[in-house]
Amino acid sequence: MNLRLLVSILYPAEIAPHPNWTVHSVDPVAALGMLCLHHFSEYGELARKGAVPDPIKGSSEWTQDWKLVQAFGRSLFVETQPLGSSDLNSISQSEDFPVLGRAVAAVLASCAYSDMNDPEAALAVVEAFTGNTVMEQLDPLTKAVLHLQTGCRRADLDAYEDALSAYEDASVHLADLHTDQYESFELSEGSTTTSTDVLAFVKEGLADSAHLNIVNLRMKLGDDDAWTETVRRAVSRFWLTHDRGSLSSLSRWQSKEFDERIDSAARLGQRRIFSGGASFYKTLESNALAAEITGDWARAREARKVLGRDRFLQRPDANSFSYRKDGLALLLRSGDSKAVTRAVRLIRREGPLAALQELADDIFQHSSRQLGRSHLAIIRGASSLIPSEVVDSLIARVLQHGSNRIAIDAAGMYRLDDEAWSVVSALTPYVSDSGFIHSYLFDAVNESSDSLVLRRLADVASKMDWSVIDDQSREWWLEWAADNLAGDGAELSVSIAERLAITGDLRLADAIKEAMSTDAGSPLLAAGLVDIATRTSFSISDDARHSIRDLVLDAMRKKRNDAAHGSFSVGGIDVIYLATVFSHLCESHETWEEISSCLTDPLIPDSDKASSLEWVTTNLDKVPGEVRQRLVIHSGGLQRKPEHRNEFLDWKKSAAALRFRCRAGAIDSQEVYRAIDTLCSAPDNQSRLECARSLTLMAPIVSPEFVASVAMELARDASVVVRAASARYLPPLAFMVDEGMREVILSKIGELLAVDGVDIPLSVLLGLQSLDLDERETIVSRVSGARELLQEHPDVKIKKLWQEMHGSD
Repeated sequence: MNLRLLVSILYPAEIAPHPNWTVHSVDPVAALGMLCLHHFSEYGELARKGAVPDPIKGSSEWTQDWKLVQAFGRSLFVETQPLGSSDLNSISQSEDFPVLGRAVAAVLASCAYSDMNDPEAALAVVEAFTGNTVMEQLDPLTKAVLHLQTGCRRADLDAYEDALSAYEDASVHLADLHTDQYESFELSEGSTTTSTDVLAFVKEGLADSAHLNIVNLRMKLGDDDAWTETVRRAVSRFWLTHDRGSLSSLSRWQSKEFDERIDSAARLGQRRIFSGGASFYKTLESNALAAEITGDWARAREARKVLGRDRFLQRPDANSFSYRKDGLALLLRSGDSKAVTRAVRLIRREGPLAALQELADDIFQHSSRQLGRSHLAIIRGASSLIPSEVVDSLIARVLQHGSNRIAIDAAGMYRLDDEAWSVVSALTPYVSDSGFIHSYLFDAVNESSDSLVLRRLADVASKMDWSVIDDQSREWWLEWAADNLAGDGAELSVSIAERLAITGDLRLADAIKEAMSTDAGSPLLAAGLVDIATRTSFSISDDARHSIRDLVLDAMRKKRNDAAHGSFSVGGIDVIYLATVFSHLCESHETWEEISSCLTDPLIPDSDKASSLEWVTTNLDKVPGEVRQRLVIHSGGLQRKPEHRNEFLDWKKSAAALRFRCRAGAIDSQEVYRAIDTLCSAPDNQSRLECARSLTLMAPIVSPEFVASVAMELARDASVVVRAASARYLPPLAFMVDEGMREVILSKIGELLAVDGVDIPLSVLLGLQSLDLDERETIVSRVSGARELLQEHPDVKIKKLWQEMHGSD
């Protein structure tokens, strides 16, 4: 049997003409190889000459041999992919085509459906062919390719045991393959090898793929023997020809670039493309297609990840929507949940939101599809874009596994209960009725005492409306929370106490107050009690006050002592901020003194002081005069000295000290101008972010028009977090400048409101919220379309905030 047709999609470099040679005509098999190699410009030139069919334009002139080529060509382009995949599927089922041609069509159709993010259809088309009696007419190599394809598509649907069975079948067929028994076939002009050698290369490469995926799937299914049987294998010539080394080097570069330039707000910068250029990416696309065609699930996932990250590293342009939509779909298919989470975060920040909505809707529509970590990441990111009735259904679907702890997806084992409750926490603010969540929360607490789950449940409880809970359930929760004020359930108990206090039920707050009056007190309980007293009419008793005072004093003294000895703690309750709010609430002079000592200690990291300094700056008139004076006199110690900085503790730069000095009038205009220049010209985005946050406090000291021009410049920054911070402070700046500059700012506000994504429009809305009603109405009335943009925004949070500010008008 002549296998040239099959080899043209497996090893096209030896079938397709060389791209640098002038070719006037090709046969259908060579044309198929050109498309597999993504030699689109060369193929397009032949199409203009009428030597090959145009994939886009339909025509009945071409013979049956060319219909497969045209269908495959259509399946490679977004505009015609549905038509091409349908044509390939039809060919695979047509008895008018030779059996080998139908098998090739089934493989290519499966790849096309997979690329369209329809794994069910991808599996169905190949299983429809392998379940047919025509399989008996095929040779071992073709059977192996079909089984490899089946294994890949089953693995895409998380059917790992079935996928393993298919890969084992492929391995058996490859063992029965004897390449010297096949008749020779024609190779491309200039080839230096023989068809027998090519078949040997193909066999070696497919055997390598089968072995790799068998071992990976066995490991994934918990077969410990697979680890002991793993041996280091040389890369086959088949995969070297497909340039997997370049793919690996690009993947390593992308991983660092993706993390630093997309995920971290402090390091977001100008995106750039890999220096390999367009030709490299053409090779990359063809290499990815080779992994899909051969059914190599492990290599296909890596290729999808590289291609997906590439879409996000391209410079934003008119194609950003299709690029990012395609990129997110590729990352979803790669199974890399971390990359999906980062990509979703970026899309939420700067769009396109429609791409995220479409994928979330696709997940909702395919209710029978198993949800993995990547799907959950998309639901979590799209939580505020989903209608409430869909939110209810998604929560029920996410929690349908009950108390199952461990699950398996493409990336390996993970804690399903933790991931599921993380998604529920994101969805809870948008449910139609919080009572709907309560039953799930009740069951989870009764079924699990796991500390990780209980922390997730605390997040959920803090977002629920507890006023809708019936009396019997409320009594149960009061008893449970009172019994769990210490230990793993303390965080959940405090969350419930805070939410119940808002409804007017202070019984659990009283229980915390009693606990704080004894030796059972903790920073968590103290923080919960202070928060309740701040947000409600609850009064902290004298005994509880003394306990909280002693607790925060001891913690702050320990922090200063540790800093003096070069020891630092990360995470937990921010005791300086807690002490600041407590001191104002209970008028504790002793704690104010210790707070000022901590804030002016140059050895304590800036991140430990930032929240407290922000509160002091915002509420300066509520700070005792002697404390204000001391902070002004010792303002040089508000920031950590450069010689004491390190990358781990001080990576998140804060200009809280600068904002305090501006608010307290402890800085002159020259220093302000110097600070603006330093922050705006810094290479890290956190500095520019801090500059944007400081502008309204700088304006009274220097020229407001100059400050506004800086804000306008930062509103065009490469980092979306910097642009959003600038957008937050443009509305108040509009009323600090003259009328001419105000018109420019209002025009910019209109542009920012129309920007895709959530961060920038939400920041503008928060800026409007900080104004009084007359100023707010001035901006809304003078910015064309502002009201409509906010009322019709796809994000529920933005629409809800707008309605709270302006009603339903």
